[in-house]
Amino acid sequence: MCLLSSTLFISVVMGMTGLQPAASHDAVSSWLERHGLVRQLAIHLEDQLPSLPASERPAFLLRLAELYGLLLESENEAQSREELERRGRALLRKIGPNTTSALTLRLALARGAYRGAERLSERWRFRAVSDQDESSIRALFEDVITDLSMLGNEISRELSTAKRRLENSSRSAAAVEVDRVRQLGSLRIEVQFLLGWSKYYAAWLGGPSQRLPEARAIFWSLLEPNQSFASPDKVAKSSLEVEYLARSVLGLALISSRSGQLKKALQWLELLEANDVFESVRNQVPTWRLAIQLEQGHYDLARKMIEKLVQQESDLALAAVDDPVASQVAWLRMAAVAGLSSEPQTETSRQFARWAITELAVQEQMQSVLELARRFGSAAMGKSGFAIEYVNAVMAYYDLRQRHGAEEPTEDPELLALYATVAEQFQAALESPDRLNYSEAIIDGERLLAWSEYFQGHWERAATLFEKVLNQQRPPASADAHWMTIVCLDLLRKDAPDQVDTEHLGGLVESFLQMYPMDQRAGQLVLHQALNQTAVSQQAVDRLLQISYESDVYDQAQQRAAQMLYQMFRDSEGSERLGFAAQYLAIALPLITEDAERMNVISKLDVDRLIARCRRVLDVSLTKDVRRMTAARQALGVLDIEEIAEQLESSEIANELIYLRLKERLFSDDADSARKLAQQLYEKEPEGLWSRQAARLIFRAAIARRKENADNRDIDQDVMKYGVRILDEYANENESLKRPSVRQYTIEVARSALEVWERSQDPEAGALASKLFGSLLEAFPKDRSFLRASAVLSQSQGDWRAAIAAWRRLVNGLPMDSDGWYEAKYQQIRILAEHDPKAAQDVMRQFKVLHLDMGPEPWGDLMRELDAELQITDQPISGGAL
Repeated sequence: MCLLSSTLFISVVMGMTGLQPAASHDAVSSWLERHGLVRQLAIHLEDQLPSLPASERPAFLLRLAELYGLLLESENEAQSREELERRGRALLRKIGPNTTSALTLRLALARGAYRGAERLSERWRFRAVSDQDESSIRALFEDVITDLSMLGNEISRELSTAKRRLENSSRSAAAVEVDRVRQLGSLRIEVQFLLGWSKYYAAWLGGPSQRLPEARAIFWSLLEPNQSFASPDKVAKSSLEVEYLARSVLGLALISSRSGQLKKALQWLELLEANDVFESVRNQVPTWRLAIQLEQGHYDLARKMIEKLVQQESDLALAAVDDPVASQVAWLRMAAVAGLSSEPQTETSRQFARWAITELAVQEQMQSVLELARRFGSAAMGKSGFAIEYVNAVMAYYDLRQRHGAEEPTEDPELLALYATVAEQFQAALESPDRLNYSEAIIDGERLLAWSEYFQGHWERAATLFEKVLNQQRPPASADAHWMTIVCLDLLRKDAPDQVDTEHLGGLVESFLQMYPMDQRAGQLVLHQALNQTAVSQQAVDRLLQISYESDVYDQAQQRAAQMLYQMFRDSEGSERLGFAAQYLAIALPLITEDAERMNVISKLDVDRLIARCRRVLDVSLTKDVRRMTAARQALGVLDIEEIAEQLESSEIANELIYLRLKERLFSDDADSARKLAQQLYEKEPEGLWSRQAARLIFRAAIARRKENADNRDIDQDVMKYGVRILDEYANENESLKRPSVRQYTIEVARSALEVWERSQDPEAGALASKLFGSLLEAFPKDRSFLRASAVLSQSQGDWRAAIAAWRRLVNGLPMDSDGWYEAKYQQIRILAEHDPKAAQDVMRQFKVLHLDMGPEPWGDLMRELDAELQITDQPISGGAL
């Protein structure tokens, strides 16, 4: 309710009309009503109307009318009020013209219109409205008067009809008619009450003079329906404990004042000072008495009254509202308006206005002072002193800000000159002799001076002033000054790094983040720190991830966090690396998805960044220990988008992406697709980086699979094919086998070639195995595994002499009685048995002398079988058989 509001509370009105809520129709209605969800309940009931039986519709319509009345009374937001009024008018068409429900709802709509006009009029009393004047507000009241008059006439007709029905009704029907008569009577009282106040306000706002006697007649009829002469001594004082009757007396007091009857006006007010008068009305009497004296131009008396009221402000019985400070401000502002708007202007009224304005300034109500200066002009407020100089500077500043129209510093010479002038005005105010009387206004002046310097690009001066304000204000008021101190120092650091203490700036940033973690700008600071630091850390990432989704820099923060996590992933090892990978993918995947969904609106630069982000996702997700295949497929899916795929087809990274697809297929156990992609790379660029990488990838995968599979046929083919491609890279390098990696590649390829040869006698595999093991033996002539492989190959390929030589070298080099030694001895004798039986017999005789048991199994049985085949006689051993 406005400070000087004169109307009834809605609860009082509803009590007058005696309306009772209709029974809830269902559980949903009961739940909504129980939880006080009035708007939702109204909509719910309205939605149910079409399905209701005719017998239940009247109760529902009545309930809806009551609910919309309550909502209209409490709603202050213009758009919501318009929607409620629209629904209310639509509901009227469903209810019918003159039912009690319809009349109640029409009264609610009229009451809402009245309250809106009343709020504007009371704000006008303080000149706190800038977009309307008294004529436009008066027009609102005239519309309300028209609506209320029509409504009052209809209610009166319905009331007369209801009374006739009551007279003629049976005993059983009388109760219903009595209730309707009571309800209609209450509605008529409220219509009259609102109509009386509407006519008073219309007259007070400069309307037709006949509105005052019309309002007087209405208020008196509410107080004393059977008397035609309005006089304070005729009022039944006991009735003033009822709010609407007490406010009717208040209306008569104000009407008397407006009519120039000061004595009578004060007599009416005296009635309202009795202890049994409705309390809120009684508490407003001092303020209304002041308003009446101001209206009469009694400035000296009004000043004394205000001074007395201020001294007694702790006594709530004398206060117009519960907040004494608000009361003082209201009294002083009302006094200032009265003095400034008096016609004609006199020196007395001007001095009175300046006194009130000075008191407002002392109360630190500079916003009120500023509004009054804009309304009446600063000249009416005096010529010197902090208050007037401050107000002039503030008005000049805001006028300049409107002209500038930007939040960034200007380079326009004309605007720069104007900002410099405004800065001089603020500086002059801050140097006024009486400035110490205005502590809060001084801080505000320094704040606006800082902004004036900022818009001129004076970073150092602005930073100093903002920091001074920061140190004088308390949170959260200091947040803006704190922020601007950081902004100015950061701008100064870019222009002149030597002039900024970076440690101090860092401290300001940290303290802002600690004091205002939920501030929207905190995210900007965190992002700014992250973008300007070279070292990455989990702490920096965590700060970025704490930035709210509602922040303007949320997307940038997510992107920077992803960049940092990718860098930490690349720089780490082990379980820490896996942790960074998981964090990175959790952030990066939504980013690429969102960008992909906006393909039709993002720029080429954004597309390039999306491609780069997809490459990083693939790099992380396809790392050996990570292997997040779903993430990899998601990134590849984005790269398959038509616009991106066309761009990539002829790009420098086309082969890299084929390789990454190959990697995803291989890790997804689709070896055939991986081989096709590898062949595609090989055909495009046999010696290219990504073709070589593909060969290594498939080669290593085959080696890994060899350990897990019994059937190695496909695996050996991959080892041979891609291993040869790897070895071809070192074909022209002397002594390449001294490299551990090359030696291992050679060994694995040679072994697979040997396996293939032994299984299928594939001549190419045999030739490859012979070539590679020959190279290995040449480089490492004593390596037993190479010797054995060479012996097996030579033997299987029919070069028995080379095989004999290899097996003999193994016999001479291996520990006697080892498994390998027995194998080599057996193979040596078996080959000799085929090509030189006599030599074989000599070697067997020698073996039997040294190994009476013929050796461990399985070699013992094999040797005995071979001995039987040789049919050895007891002849002496030939020399050199070994």
